[in-house]
Amino acid sequence: MNELTKNSLDQVLLDTRKAYRLLHAYQRWIIDAVTYLGSQFDLEYNGGATRFSCNNIHSNSKNASFSSWDWLPFLIFEFHYLKKLECGGTFSLSCFILSDTGYFEGGNEHDDKESVSDFASVADSSSKAAFILRHGHYEPEWQFLNDKEDVQKLLANNSLPEALKQRGFVAKCYDLASFENESSINKIRDELLELAKENKLPLSLKRLDQEDTK
Repeated sequence: MNELTKNSLDQVLLDTRKAYRLLHAYQRWIIDAVTYLGSQFDLEYNGGATRFSCNNIHSNSKNASFSSWDWLPFLIFEFHYLKKLECGGTFSLSCFILSDTGYFEGGNEHDDKESVSDFASVADSSSKAAFILRHGHYEPEWQFLNDKEDVQKLLANNSLPEALKQRGFVAKCYDLASFENESSINKIRDELLELAKENKLPLSLKRLDQEDTK
């Protein structure tokens, strides 16, 4: 544990209070943007989960020894939307929020999530939204998110691991700045609809009569 002087600690705590209030505003913006986008599709929200840290800190008696990232679940978070098909199957859309790509862009020789000094610099990192469309429900574990090279390929050119592509999974990434306003989010909506159409996936807009029943 690092020791701090009283003055240094006061400054750290001041900056921490500022950071939490900034995080509140940031997360509210993301939640509102994803909710607005998801509400336009013929899908039901099916929950979410953190994808960089432990998803179960509240029920483990040893949680005080967990990673610091486990207490910051929004670093990478999946919003999951689901549609039950008439054939009996399901269609899913996942929106992965990658608030900071620094771990993945910090060099493949370093894989310690606790070693923040090995992350790419803040200026050289980015903030992304990755949409993955597929038939089926959750992809257990989303193992490819633990592989830096796989995530780098996803961020660079919307590429997924071959095993997922063979199962019909498709992806598209955006800078989070693309969530700027309703007009820019509507553009993302239209591009996702086109992506689904190209890949014969059953993504569609919500009908007006469906909206009336909400």
